[in-house]
Amino acid sequence: MKLFLDENITYRVIRKITEYYPECKHATDVIKGKLSDKLIWDYAKENGYTIVTFDSDFSDLVSMNGCPPKVIWLRIGNTTNLNLINFFINKQEAIKDFILNPINKDFCCLEFE
Repeated sequence: MKLFLDENITYRVIRKITEYYPECKHATDVIKGKLSDKLIWDYAKENGYTIVTFDSDFSDLVSMNGCPPKVIWLRIGNTTNLNLINFFINKQEAIKDFILNPINKDFCCLEFE
């Protein structure tokens, strides 16, 4: 599963979840310079990633443009890095199903509250 974490999610999380999501990348690792939603969207689309974000703008983009890329919108509020890491580990099956299950091919945004 190729997850692409936007800049609002700390890069520190990636080191702790790569065992579960080996192809996970952070936006700041691959996009140099000023980040924008458009750059993140385009990179994810061109490279087969699912965007993971706290930002409602990506939900709007997926509503207007459809997918790919798919978007995982985290509406879980402010939380610690440890809670976020545990979230990714505990939700691995739901995330995998959203991204890979052919039944979900037309579902473009998964919201977690």
